[in-house]
Amino acid sequence: MNSWSFIGRLGRDAELRHTQSGEQVLTFSVAVDVGYGDRKTTLWPRCSMWGKRGQAVANYLNKGTQVGVVGELSTNEHNGKTYLEVRVNDLTLVGGKGDSQQGQGQTNSQTNSQPQQAQQPRQAQQNQPAPNNFDSFDDDVPF
Repeated sequence: MNSWSFIGRLGRDAELRHTQSGEQVLTFSVAVDVGYGDRKTTLWPRCSMWGKRGQAVANYLNKGTQVGVVGELSTNEHNGKTYLEVRVNDLTLVGGKGDSQQGQGQTNSQTNSQPQQAQQPRQAQQNQPAPNNFDSFDDDVPF
């Protein structure tokens, strides 16, 4: 069995590409810390997700996003260097609501044309505790 699971942060935005045959592939690199103290090092495995699953999560994978990855590990040699590659079987977005809002703030500041006053009621509403029923769950996540 070849399975590697790890948690780390994306070093840059994920990139969605198409192969010559038209198949979609999402690629991204994750910083994974190994060891502790003076022996702590950072690995940068290159991850790939194929097909519609990659397309579904592409917009959520921005630089700094914390993710949990489970996949098949392989190595690739290029110009005398060995690179770690992971074909992703399972991806989990890790972190709280604050992490995702921080990442959205960077994107929304460039594309959002709504006045600041219109956003304030929504932010106040998010800070209120949710009622204890299943109607309050957000079903907009595509996976």
